[in-house]
Amino acid sequence: MFMTASHWSIDLVTDTMVAEAEAKFMPMIMDTGATHAYMVQTGDDSMMVVVQFPDAETGQAALPQISSIRDMAAEQFGMTLQNAVAGVVRAHR
Repeated sequence: MFMTASHWSIDLVTDTMVAEAEAKFMPMIMDTGATHAYMVQTGDDSMMVVVQFPDAETGQAALPQISSIRDMAAEQFGMTLQNAVAGVVRAHR
């Protein structure tokens, strides 16, 4: 299993923004070969997106597409990417 996580800041997280992101960007993420994708509100002005892939090969191949999706989302919502990481899952339950 392989995961990506991105941390975002925005002026204010709104239900409208989340609904738009879910409708537009989540399908794009899933089309990269992801098995799961989560948008997590971490504060009034922050979000985290976590994406799970079945294996490292699929996840690493998807990284350029994930980067492009991040760029589009940042532009649409005026968000700032604070941090992005990716790696192989070493343990889970």
